[in-house]
Amino acid sequence: MSNKKKVYNKLKGLGFSTAATAGIMGNIAIETGGTYDYKQKQYGGGKGRGLFQMEVGNAVSKDYVKFLNASDKKDSLDSQLEYMHHSIYKDPEVVGHGNAKKLRNVFEGGTAEEVAELFMSKWEKPGIPHLEKRVEVAKTLSTGLEEDPIEEAIKTVKRPSYEVQSKDTLSSISRKTGTTLEELISLNDIKDPHVIQVGTKLLYK
Repeated sequence: MSNKKKVYNKLKGLGFSTAATAGIMGNIAIETGGTYDYKQKQYGGGKGRGLFQMEVGNAVSKDYVKFLNASDKKDSLDSQLEYMHHSIYKDPEVVGHGNAKKLRNVFEGGTAEEVAELFMSKWEKPGIPHLEKRVEVAKTLSTGLEEDPIEEAIKTVKRPSYEVQSKDTLSSISRKTGTTLEELISLNDIKDPHVIQVGTKLLYK
C-alpha cells in the first residue's frame, strides 16, 4: 500500500471528512515533496522532517515527544497523524485553543482549499508557505482521492449472493450469475477453485 493511501485511510479513520482529508494531505504533499513519507528529510538540509516537517526542538516537536511517551508509541506515520488530531481535538495547548477551534470548524464545514490554507497558517506554520501549491494539491485530491473504504464495504455488503447447491461448480455458478470465474474467485477470496461447500454464499456482480 502506498504512503498516500496509508495517509488517506488513517485520516478517514480518524473521522476527517473528504474535504478535510484533502486539505491536510495538500499540506503533507508539499512538506514531503509528494512522498507522504514520515521519514522524509528537509531538502537542502535543515532540521525539518516527517509528514509535518516538525523541526527538532520546537514547541510542536517537544509536545509530540511527550505525546509519544504518554501513549507508549514510537514515531511513525500513524503516530504523527494521531498527534495532529490529538493536538486539535484533545489537547490544543501548543496549537492554541482559538486556533484549534477554527481548525475544527473548517474541518467540519470548509472546502478542501479552505482547510489547506487554514491548516497551513494555524498548524503547519511553514517557513516558506507555497500556499498556492498546497491549495492546488488539495483541490485535486478532493475530487481524485481513492474511494472511501467504508463506501466500498457497503457496496460489497449490497452485492448479490448465490447459495451453493449440490453438484454446483464454479463454472456452473459463473454461468448462472453471469460473473466470470476470475471475478467469483476474487470477490470471495477462494483459495482452491475446485473445492466449494454446499450452502456457502458466494458474492457475484
